[in-house]
Amino acid sequence: ARPPRILEINTSKYKGDVGNVIVTLVKDVVRVESVKVTILSAAGAELEQGDAVPGTGNYWKYTATAANAALPGTRIVITATDLPGNVSKTEEVI
Repeated sequence: ARPPRILEINTSKYKGDVGNVIVTLVKDVVRVESVKVTILSAAGAELEQGDAVPGTGNYWKYTATAANAALPGTRIVITATDLPGNVSKTEEVI
C-alpha cells in the first residue's frame, strides 16, 4: 500500500501566536489515522508538537499551543500515518 499524500500545508493563519491554526490536506486510498504537526525554530529547536484534528473533507487542523516570536525560517513538519501504518512526512519553511 502507498503512504498518505500530503498535498497542502496552509500556514497563512499561523503568525506565531497561541491559537493560530495550521491546515493541511492529506489524502490516501485508505483512512488517514493521524496527522502530527511539529514546529521547529529556524535553528532547528522543537517549539511544539501535537496532533492535528480532522476537519472538513481531507483537511486536518492543528492549533498552536506555544508562542513563536521568530517566525522567519520556522519549519512546519507534517507526518501523516494511515490505518495500515504507512507514513509520509513533508515540511514547509515559513
